Amino acid sequence: MAQDELSEDELAALIARESGLDRDQLVRGALIGDLDLDPDAYRAVLVILEDRYDVEIHDLACADCRTLGELMDRLRRCTVSHSDP
Repeated sequence: MAQDELSEDELAALIARESGLDRDQLVRGALIGDLDLDPDAYRAVLVILEDRYDVEIHDLACADCRTLGELMDRLRRCTVSHSDP
């Protein structure tokens, strides 16, 4: 059974935990390129979300996202769309 919808705060906390970035840096308007998000940390976030929501998220699903807000919105849609009938 899938978990409840992922909140933006939960996702930011997950990214902070896996990447080692300061949670205060992880605001919607932050440019992903400026955050220096490690690819391995990004993949770890994807795996955790896949396991939690029983979905498959392609590594490049968010390749065109420029800001953290865009990335968060895309990941949240990936986890929510699985639970839609």
